[in-house]
Amino acid sequence: MPARKLTEKRLVVASHNPGKVREIGELLASRGLTVVSAGELGLPEPEETGDSFVANAELKALAAARASGLPALADDSGFCLAALGGDPGSIRRAGPVRTRISASPWRRSGRRCRRPARATDGRGSSPP
Repeated sequence: MPARKLTEKRLVVASHNPGKVREIGELLASRGLTVVSAGELGLPEPEETGDSFVANAELKALAAARASGLPALADDSGFCLAALGGDPGSIRRAGPVRTRISASPWRRSGRRCRRPARATDGRGSSPP
């Protein structure tokens, strides 16, 4: 997707987590941006079918932007656990783990979490 200049003063945070939305709102307030959560707009949470944290964040942001007509951002992160064969773990996966592990897009892709050698901006380059 080509880069565009942000002209809106309102931004959707593609999350239903009030704490995450509050933290992002506090960070962006100095830029003159007001955030609204996907939850406040009544947007559904898309299924996280990406094979990485970056892919899932992109899925969530695109879904929120398309549904709301506003620019959106999303964050996705987690812990990668040896007990799950290198797959990410989260509180949402705490239920019937065997079923969810076998259906994991991370597992199907053959990818495993790896400790990054350096911080990146999600596109593989170091942030400024």
